[in-house]
Amino acid sequence: MGVELPEVVTLARQMNVEIKGKTIEHLHIRDDWELIKTGAIILDESIIKKKIGQAYAKGKWVNVALEPGLYLLLAPEMGGRILVHEKLPEDYHVRIDFVDSCLTIRIQGWGFVRICKESEIDAYRYPGELGLSPLDEKFTYERFCEILGAPRTNIKSILLGQKKIAGIGNGYLQDILFRAKIHPKRKIAALNDDEKGNLYNATKDVLNEAIQCGGRNSEYDLYNSPGGYKSILNSRMKGKPCPVCETTIEKLTVQGSSSYICPFCQK
Repeated sequence: MGVELPEVVTLARQMNVEIKGKTIEHLHIRDDWELIKTGAIILDESIIKKKIGQAYAKGKWVNVALEPGLYLLLAPEMGGRILVHEKLPEDYHVRIDFVDSCLTIRIQGWGFVRICKESEIDAYRYPGELGLSPLDEKFTYERFCEILGAPRTNIKSILLGQKKIAGIGNGYLQDILFRAKIHPKRKIAALNDDEKGNLYNATKDVLNEAIQCGGRNSEYDLYNSPGGYKSILNSRMKGKPCPVCETTIEKLTVQGSSSYICPFCQK
């Protein structure tokens, strides 16, 4: 399914333990013209001798301060990897060397690694223009209801769009909607107050549980170890009994991507 908010929170926390305070000694970029041409890699030697500052999650991406004045923007996306090593690895697109270790980045799909000025970070086209994080203290139930302000829009498009709420992808969305007992095709206008409350709580609960587990067991952290969160609904559940009512799990296509639902539990 790809890296989402719980995985990048995990990566950022681990980076703050492993590389914060270290100075970049060398930069190695593999000769991959396609990645450079498409803008997936926008990086140069201006980062050498920069000190690694605080890393934090923003949406489905990791922002890392490079002191003074720069930011490293990392988007693992689906299949990408950000790893720390004591010994030099062979497989990477970008390698950042420190005195005692190195950080490698592999890029897949829509992933990227870029630098930008600190003054540009909030307005940076991607991932600058993102909505509120479900982990933000401003993400209250009242604010959530304001975000659900487009009555003709279905709930899946709001939660996945990133411009209103940032960090949720199609992987965690399956479990959020299942716990809230809401069908992905439901229009926002059709949700009553209880259902909005269930959706808000399910969003917070699923993401926080996944963060406590270090992300999904299909994704990998800074040490190349899988997370511990096991998805309730995913492609492997198609045709199998619902864990709650034993109705057969079905696959639908909603907003151009797959949804797995229990037709009895989710209305």
